[in-house]
Amino acid sequence: MTEGEFLSRFQREQTGAWTCTKPIQIAAPDGPVLISVGQRFSPGSSFFGLDLPKELDRMAAKQRAASKLARGALSSAA
Repeated sequence: MTEGEFLSRFQREQTGAWTCTKPIQIAAPDGPVLISVGQRFSPGSSFFGLDLPKELDRMAAKQRAASKLARGALSSAA
């Protein structure tokens, strides 16, 4: 699963929390873990030692930057 696919299963709230919108199974130290629809992750919270909201924010910023670059490349080509 790509970062974009992973990110697409969450929605960011104005508070900075992220809510799962589609179930996702992830690998955890003790085996697979299911994140269910509606599960909410607040900033600063730890999920198996990972600050998931911070990681989702990083992925979203990376995706926005890539999208901005792509739009710029398309504008230059026109």
